[in-house]
Amino acid sequence: MEEICGSEPCPKWFTLRTASSQPALSWKQHVGPGPDLPGSRLCVLTRGHSVGHLQPVFHCAHPGSSWPPRETESPSLHLPAAGDMETHHGICSRLCKESDSVVLAVGYRQLPKHKFPVPIRDCLVATIHFLKSLDAYGVDPARVVVCGDSLGGGIATVVCQKLVDRPDLPQIRAQILIYASLQALDLQTPSFQQSRNIPLLNWSFACCCFPRYLDFSSSWQEVIMKGAHLPAKVWEKYRKWLGPENIPERFKKRGYRPIPPEPVNEAAYLEVSVVLDVMCSPLIAEDDVVSQLPETCIVSCEYDALRDDSLLYKKRLEDLGVPMTWRHMKDGFHGVLTTIDMSFFHFPCSTRILNVLVHFIKGL
Repeated sequence: MEEICGSEPCPKWFTLRTASSQPALSWKQHVGPGPDLPGSRLCVLTRGHSVGHLQPVFHCAHPGSSWPPRETESPSLHLPAAGDMETHHGICSRLCKESDSVVLAVGYRQLPKHKFPVPIRDCLVATIHFLKSLDAYGVDPARVVVCGDSLGGGIATVVCQKLVDRPDLPQIRAQILIYASLQALDLQTPSFQQSRNIPLLNWSFACCCFPRYLDFSSSWQEVIMKGAHLPAKVWEKYRKWLGPENIPERFKKRGYRPIPPEPVNEAAYLEVSVVLDVMCSPLIAEDDVVSQLPETCIVSCEYDALRDDSLLYKKRLEDLGVPMTWRHMKDGFHGVLTTIDMSFFHFPCSTRILNVLVHFIKGL
């Protein structure tokens, strides 16, 4: 990973497509950004007067900037979104319009062909290239925000952690994590137990996705359920960050039962130990990394198996003094934001989440 961070390729875009359902927006899609990213896509969305020409039109400087802002600069929102370009086109468009921001969406390579850590590497390389090309998009270098939902939220977290020690790049101003997947060690958290049968991320679907993404056998499902995929010394090491005592009591009232891990299954541990990689589980990154992270906005949903990932990471950030904004959707479920443009299938919670993002971005 360090090699990629230090010698990222400069994308060679050879296809440009513009389209938009919003008259004030230009949607630009670039395909095939370079030899290390074959098949991935970078999409840039910006407010502009002419299709195909990036022309920011809003003065959106960060308050308290140490230099006079240029009136042609816009804030930037980098979205390594879960799903794909189609499921998140509406979200990106509305974020661009309502927050007056340039939006970069990374169409990283996905399952089933591409597994961990390919999506993370794609997003990291794309982010570094974008940070080196801000002038081309009229972006304020003091207001770059990294954002993601679900798996994309975990990727956004890893990207921010990897870039804390890159003085050669503009600093990330903030990160936005929407019901993010932040750890794969413990799948018996209160929220996993409480939401095991709730769509869109129930236990069966999670046990299908995690093994495929991390490239280990799904036959270990029962072992993982019993906590026998990791040795006692690992559970003890990370209890300070993952233990249920770090989750407020009010989130444990709905059918939670502590399950002590059983003795380790060595064969499972050998195959499943990838979950200990901080690129897979950024929630367990060391304090000296997490303490350097930028201002953070976390959105969690009550009826979401990954809810407690957000609660645990929120506590870590607060304990280390990282500025935090947290919004909890009591009627929300995993993936609800993608319903924002689904007409009769739209859930009001999705609009509230979007409003949280817009308000946070405008306040930077």
